Amino acid sequence: MPSSVIPIPSKQLQYQIAQVYNGVGNKIKTKYHLKELVQRNDLDLEDYLLYGKTFIQLLEDYDESKVIFETIYNNYNLIEQSIKRRGFTATKITTNEWQEWQQSLSEIVYLLYLSYKNLEMYDEAKILLNNWIEKNPSDDNAQELLDEILQLESS
Repeated sequence: MPSSVIPIPSKQLQYQIAQVYNGVGNKIKTKYHLKELVQRNDLDLEDYLLYGKTFIQLLEDYDESKVIFETIYNNYNLIEQSIKRRGFTATKITTNEWQEWQQSLSEIVYLLYLSYKNLEMYDEAKILLNNWIEKNPSDDNAQELLDEILQLESS
């Protein structure tokens, strides 16, 4: 039943419904409910991460996960620029929320990389990883991921 006919008031309930559909093998309904979840306006960063990972783990849908993780990553960059230029007063984000974003950034970058890799978007993956390595030169894992992309690209 579409949520436009019977609205689902809770994001947790809608996520559970998607999980039930996945449990019975109905990938179409699973995807439908996950896409509905992403459109909600009561989500926080943790929710987007969960739903993006679910698109990968349950549906192997890297197109959908890419959209989610690109959006999160681009939003992070916009918020970071805004805070650097004008401080927190220029944003609607709190110091605690910003700390959560910063703590999640490496996971966001990795999940976006994974989406790019599986979609064979190697140029985008290289740009992402090079930007990350520039800001985090001691991250050996990122260099390994970059080497992996370079190897895939040349084969």
